[in-house]
Amino acid sequence: MDVEGHLRQHGARVLPLQPFGFEIEGLHLPALVRAGTLAHRHPFAAALELLMAHSGLIVFRGQGVMAAADQIAASELFGAGQLHSTHGEHALAGSEHIFRLSNSEADGIVGPGAEWHNDGSFMEEVFSHAGYHIVQLPRSQTAGTSFAHLGRAHDLLTDAEQRLMSRMISVNSNGGVIHPLVHTHPLSHRATLFLHLAMTGAIAHGSAEQGARWTALDDDELTALLSRVNGVLNDPIVAYHHTYSEGDLVMVDNWAVAHKAFPGSFDPSRGVRVVHRTTIKSPRTLVPPAEWRLPTMLPQQGRAPAWFKPSVAGRVPVWVEGYLGFRWRACDAVDLAGERSAGLVMMQTPCYAEGDSLPSWMRASRRRSSDGNATSWAAALL
Repeated sequence: MDVEGHLRQHGARVLPLQPFGFEIEGLHLPALVRAGTLAHRHPFAAALELLMAHSGLIVFRGQGVMAAADQIAASELFGAGQLHSTHGEHALAGSEHIFRLSNSEADGIVGPGAEWHNDGSFMEEVFSHAGYHIVQLPRSQTAGTSFAHLGRAHDLLTDAEQRLMSRMISVNSNGGVIHPLVHTHPLSHRATLFLHLAMTGAIAHGSAEQGARWTALDDDELTALLSRVNGVLNDPIVAYHHTYSEGDLVMVDNWAVAHKAFPGSFDPSRGVRVVHRTTIKSPRTLVPPAEWRLPTMLPQQGRAPAWFKPSVAGRVPVWVEGYLGFRWRACDAVDLAGERSAGLVMMQTPCYAEGDSLPSWMRASRRRSSDGNATSWAAALL
């Protein structure tokens, strides 16, 4: 993986970011692609992809304001070499493959993800890579995206948590796709977490024996698990907070890092923020191991499958369907600010507020949790 050798040939340099990732200066990707110097599966592109697999992300500085065609061409250097676009198209995007994100409806699609997530989690072929290019900085110059290294996050878990999560699955609330909570990254070969904190509709745990019995987490267990994962992803050695500079293109390995919008990203009073996102087709699927003998998708029929049994008799397993998954935390002051009333945070922040309509079993469970008597998800399954 001689990235530095390739960069020297082009008069560029690579610098480490903290706590993870790299930035590259002096390398203009569109120019290299147009000249035929850099292409999909070229040794240099392969070296960059392997660097991303280990480090999580690369920030390419000084790309200018990239035309849609240039960003698309740069993105197609990685993964399967073609884009996989599932989003809506804004009139100003310039291409169906550019997802134009903004805090202003006139300038882009509003409501970027406020919780830790991986793009494309509602599919078996989760996007292999994603690119985030700043097109317009707000007046406040505070536009940014947070990234969390999911291999580092797995390393921070206790041995008991690692053992449990290695036999867990999540069910995406937006379509029913099943993903393992822990997978081995195909390029870095590192044990890696994978859990969308805003679109999780259910989580189940299976025993290691042949013909394993799968037990689904109830409200207390799932709340505790998602809170634990959220805390780990926010850890200073796991999270990198990128503040955009003009011309930045952040390319990420979407199987190695999760991301979320900076607080305040929805607030147009700070000035208009526009980011162009591209998502790259994966050459492989992220599904449970074949030996688990599980389907890759569960039908969304308004109820949990019969084989989802609670870990504690009498408890009700969580099963949520819809764009927004399990609402696992109380709304905080940021959630309850004017942004939420505009519907932007409500769209992708799975929090519950006073007066929200919740099922009776969930309201009862919330009372148990607030009294401090909630059963730990780990203790219940050990």
